[in-house]
This record gives sequence, structure tokens and C-alpha cells, in this order.
Amino acid sequence: MANKGHKKTWIAVLLNFFIYGLGYIYLRKKIGLGILLLILDMVSFGFISNSFSNLGADEVFFWVLVGVWLALDAYRLSTGHRITALSESSQKIGEKILDTLIVLLVISLLLHSIVSTLNPKEAKSLSLLQTDVKTKTTQELQSQTKVVKIYINTFPSGVDKKYENSIREAMSFYERISSNLSVSLSFIEVSKFSEADVYINWFKEFGTGSLGHTINQKGIDIGLGDSNCLERWRPYTYDTVLHIAKHELGHALGADDDYEHPDTLMYYKFLTKYEIDIEESDVLSDGWSTFYPVCTKNDVAIYSFEVTSTEPLDIYIVPSRQDYELFRKGLKFTHYPPCQEEKVKFYEKKCPVLRDFGIILKNPSELLGGNTAQFKIKVKES
Repeated sequence: MANKGHKKTWIAVLLNFFIYGLGYIYLRKKIGLGILLLILDMVSFGFISNSFSNLGADEVFFWVLVGVWLALDAYRLSTGHRITALSESSQKIGEKILDTLIVLLVISLLLHSIVSTLNPKEAKSLSLLQTDVKTKTTQELQSQTKVVKIYINTFPSGVDKKYENSIREAMSFYERISSNLSVSLSFIEVSKFSEADVYINWFKEFGTGSLGHTINQKGIDIGLGDSNCLERWRPYTYDTVLHIAKHELGHALGADDDYEHPDTLMYYKFLTKYEIDIEESDVLSDGWSTFYPVCTKNDVAIYSFEVTSTEPLDIYIVPSRQDYELFRKGLKFTHYPPCQEEKVKFYEKKCPVLRDFGIILKNPSELLGGNTAQFKIKVKES
């Protein structure tokens, strides 16, 4: 048992040093601080990883200093060590002050990194995209006319027709960026399939895990949603469908998948978002509870939760269904305190979540028997 505890301590120390906040989540202590630091760490990684060589010695020193402090704090929490010279109340106050200073320091370093790297990154992303389209499509397009005729097939029933405009917006996108290339593109919609250079097919759901296909640089298939969230079909956000349309149209123009630059349009992977994860009405009898998982495909996301009920409910955001099972059995469970509410008829919050997180609703028992709660819930990734 001692070896296992020793191993757990050093795992937490290393996690907190290299990935701010992950050690706290691993130990299931300071969960709120851990999630906040993890989000800040993941956001900052995108900027710092591309410009680390440009960081000054003072910036590197402060990033390392934060990691060392968090590693020591994880060690202290895991082993139970405390500063014996301070009273318990004084130590708790000191911890809160240091935790706040650490968060402020990370935010300050992140803002400095964003200001110093944002403009170069945007320029690099656009340059890579334009270079990719130019090198992959110029040869083919020079032997064609400047006009590309597009046939848009019938839109599937049961899906909002606003998504149909995504392919037109994708055409406009390529017309704009082609002004910087040797060939200027112009797209025209045609009413006959036989007249088209490229044709568009819409799919309510592929069912194969794919988001879209381009066949022989002519046929484009665009997915509009899937049933991977609670086994019910849900549409993607408009921005998700627009990204798919731009990516597949890029293939039709001759561009290949990019496997090296995740921030470019032709990168071979893309994480989708749903228009709404959950939107439904149900009832909860007195003393009963229920659990709804989030359906994010991101490691970290911000979610909007909205609940209205005819009876007061207790509401918790928890890391997993296992925590819900512990809650249901009356055992100790982990939850996110800033998003907790008890005995409320209306609940509306934005909360940071990881994959597998979810929301618990409970109609608390009344001594003489309570009423059945009729509720509505809406869960959406921001």
C-alpha cells in the first residue's frame, strides 16, 4: 500500500508540473482550481508551442516557477504535509491567497503570449492555407476556365435549410482567396447535374464516422449531423458544416489533406460541435434523480446548462456517470462546486467541463411526500 501511495504522489507531482492543474484533478482535490488551470494551460499551449524559441528568459523562468509551485502543492496535498508553524485557519487563508496569485500569474503570462504571438500565427495559418491551395490546384485550374459550375442536390427533409448556404459561403471564401493566386475563381450554380463541374450531395448522417467525402474532385458529400450523442440524431452547428463544406470544396479544387498543421483548413481531423446536445422535457418523482452526460468531442469545453422546473431541484455538475452512481447510493461523490445549486426552480450557468462530465438533477425528498417535478433541460456547448 505504501508503494502505491508513493507512486500516486509522484504521478500527481509530475502531472501538476507539466500540465498545470491535472495533478489536482488526478488527486480529486482542488477540482475547481485544477479545471481552471487546465483550461488556461491548454489555451496557452497553442500560443507558446509555436513561439517558444522567442520567449524571454524571464518568461521561461516564471512558467517553470509556476510548475514547481504546483508540483510542490500536489506533493503536499497527496502526503498530507502541512506547515506546522501556522494554524489550520491561517494555512487555509494562505493557500487561497497563493492559489489566486498562481491563477493571476498564469493569466498574465497567457495574455503576454497571446499579444506577442497572435498576429504571426494568423498570418502563418493564412499563408499555409493559400500556399496549399495554390500548389495543389494551380496546375489543374490553369487548363480549365475560370468558371466552376456547381450543382447543389436536393436538401434532406427534417434538417434546417440554413445549412444549405454553407456551400455558397464556401464558394465565396475560395473566390476571395483566389484573388491572391495566379488564377481567379468564379463559381456558378447550375440547375442540371450534367452541366456541373462539381456537384454537392447532402447527408443527414453518414453512419461511418466520416464528416464528408470528395470523389474524383467532382462529387462532394457533406454530413449534417450524427447520432453519437445519447443515440439520437443531432445537427452540427452551422460553423461545423461550413468547415466541412470548405474542406471538401478544397479537395474538389485539388488540395490534399494536411497532416502537419492542425490550424489549417485542410488538416485531416476536425472536432465537430452539435447545435444542441440535449433539449427535452421530463418528470422526476419525489426523491428521484437523473443524469445527462455532455457530448463534447473536445478534451476541455465550456457548456451552457439551463433547467426550469415546477418543483425545486438539486443540481450538480459531475466528472462522470460513476460519480452519479455514487450520488444515487448516498455515497461521497465528486462535483464542481461553482456550478452547484440546491432547491432551485430555475438554473442557468456556464461551466467548464471535460469529456464524460454530466449534470445531475434531483427532486429532493419531502418528509410528508413531495410533488412530482416537471422539468425542461437544455445543454449546449458554447
